[in-house]
Amino acid sequence: MSIEPEEGKIEFTFTKDALKNLETRKEFYGFKFNGILDMLTRQETVFEKIGKDVVDSCFEGYNGTIFAYGQTGSGKTFTMTGGAERYADRGLIPRTLSYIFGHVAKNTTHQFSVNVSYLEIYNNNGYDLLDENHSS
Repeated sequence: MSIEPEEGKIEFTFTKDALKNLETRKEFYGFKFNGILDMLTRQETVFEKIGKDVVDSCFEGYNGTIFAYGQTGSGKTFTMTGGAERYADRGLIPRTLSYIFGHVAKNTTHQFSVNVSYLEIYNNNGYDLLDENHSS
């Protein structure tokens, strides 16, 4: 396996022995991403590389979505909401809201309407996490 975060590339190469019990016979898989963040990436960096660009696009008139996808226990909730113990661990949602309302407060020449949705899709069911009647 080869990972090149700066290039956004991950490559897997399998030996013929490793493939004998698999349905595929392909030995090489290469994937290209817009960016790669490892598990040691700080929340501030996640916001700077992901959230900030989405919000800036919204201020230019585009809709924006930040979508966390992955297996259970992979850190999606921590990335999105952050940790409760340290201010530095706040996630994409609180940082994004802070950034939005900071921009709105500075810009007195425009009128803004802000709408926020916070959804969870679990086992093919969608849940509105901002609905106070929601039960897990």
